[in-house]
Amino acid sequence: MSESASVGPTGPEGRVRRLLFVTHEFPPAHGGAGTVTREWARAAVELGWGVEVLAAGETDPADRGEPYPVVRMGHRGRQDRGARRALLRYLRARPPRSGERWIVSEPGALRALLDAPAADLPPAASRRPVVLLHGSEILRLTSGRRRRDRLRAFLEGAALVVVLSAANRKLLAERLPGLPTECRVVPGAASGVLAAHPREERSPSPAPPDRLTVLTVGRVHPRKGQREVLAALRALPERTRAGVRYHLVGPAVHPGYARRLRRDIRAADFPVVWSGPLGAAELEEAYRAADLFVLASQPYGRSLEGFGLVYLEAGRYGLPVLGTRNGGVAEAIAEGETGLLVPLGDPCALAGAIERLLRDPEERTRLGAAGRARARAWTWREAVASALGTPEDPKTD
Repeated sequence: MSESASVGPTGPEGRVRRLLFVTHEFPPAHGGAGTVTREWARAAVELGWGVEVLAAGETDPADRGEPYPVVRMGHRGRQDRGARRALLRYLRARPPRSGERWIVSEPGALRALLDAPAADLPPAASRRPVVLLHGSEILRLTSGRRRRDRLRAFLEGAALVVVLSAANRKLLAERLPGLPTECRVVPGAASGVLAAHPREERSPSPAPPDRLTVLTVGRVHPRKGQREVLAALRALPERTRAGVRYHLVGPAVHPGYARRLRRDIRAADFPVVWSGPLGAAELEEAYRAADLFVLASQPYGRSLEGFGLVYLEAGRYGLPVLGTRNGGVAEAIAEGETGLLVPLGDPCALAGAIERLLRDPEERTRLGAAGRARARAWTWREAVASALGTPEDPKTD
């Protein structure tokens, strides 16, 4: 890396040895940005970095299980103006730390920093932070000239921009052409929480033996496409439909969409179970009990699927995966190797791909085995090492 793209200061404050993750979204809140923050922070500790996470909300008992301090700032973890101002007030009042690098790891925190005049930011904010972009915020924060100029100025002062997919890097280059800061693609990995469980065997399915379980995990929201999956299942031939069970896992975050989904569930002539959000142990069992994972991500306003961690998570449990060509999904699914991809807006193709996999146990086994191997081959530790290195051998000096 050229010196102009380096990340760690070597001036009076010394080399960077501590990382401060600044985020609104963090577990137990559900969302990919919070998951990435948690996994990056854990991996950074393994690599020898000193780590602290500033998160929204009140102290959570689960925070004690993290290998780094989680400082709860008390405000609600949303992207509204009040939450952004609360984050800025906290950051201004926080004493500076020597040798600390900020990791702006979530869209709400980034929006808060863009809102503030540079003169009002804490000194640490100007020390070339690392910025993680997940996808949708690239669209939202470049939707008007004023927003776009603010984002450009902030990213030009960053040491490194990290995205989870080449699709996101391409989108950023289209929206902010000529950005001088390096943009590095660092794909996500399977969940460290679930991957920590040592068992490898699949649990027997709780469904009747004559039914195969199709699983979807994700927030119940139009972008996640649960209704599209349910419609595809309802379009299957009767003999195939008679052997299907659909299991949805995830919280309802869009009330109108949730109401429509419940209506669709009532109309289904096969078993449908909506579990809501699950803890790690229950989610692991859901993966083990399933036969096929489907997440038919859809475009929705200025929101897109930047990558798709759950496809890797499902692969970790030997599940074949099926997704749509949306955003970075094609980089989370190795088409024909770990799963199948179908075009957006083609319900017949989605139903056909589901039927193909349900009727071919050998292909499900082949795709699932490749998915498990891929999930093992790339970990969060390797991801963070590729972006930051270690305190002794930083990639961002």
